[in-house]
Amino acid sequence: MFVVSEVIVASNCDLEEAATSGRFRQDLYYRFMPFHLPALRERPKDIEALARGTAAHFTTKFRKELFTISREAMRCLESFPWPGNIRQMENAVQQAVLVSNGSELLPEHLPQSIREHTPPTNGKPHAPPVETLSASIDVVERNFILKALERHGNSRARAAEALGISRVTLYKKMKKYGLMPATLRGQHQAS
Repeated sequence: MFVVSEVIVASNCDLEEAATSGRFRQDLYYRFMPFHLPALRERPKDIEALARGTAAHFTTKFRKELFTISREAMRCLESFPWPGNIRQMENAVQQAVLVSNGSELLPEHLPQSIREHTPPTNGKPHAPPVETLSASIDVVERNFILKALERHGNSRARAAEALGISRVTLYKKMKKYGLMPATLRGQHQAS
């Protein structure tokens, strides 16, 4: 026989006050380990990880070939206040994954209400995405490199071999696409 010894419970009422006033069993209350989880709008630094995890989940579920969320789309997600909390964000990302085409989730895949809320960069309106063959090839190449690195535990030698290029070529391409470890850490700190 299997016995569950841990349960996660969520409540909008003050259980300590309810236990003190007799509306909730004190012996049961003292078995809890209460903690407060702030609303998503109060922890914007969590949005990127949550959005990426949610996108990965729905990418697998819907058998899409989405590999990344563009910086502009992430900016939209991070600047939205999320009155519906995490469920609203999950629904928005799910919708974006469903309507996406290609390997990158872009702002135009997000619901209009989220795009409209995002303030323009440097007071300028959002520029339309570059639709050149060169830019498209760069996006695809960057995503292939990311996936190869991920599949091979960030081993550049194994990723380069899997991609059919030399380590030097991989290094140059990683530098070109901002995929060097120091560059990535700097991008996360700037967010």
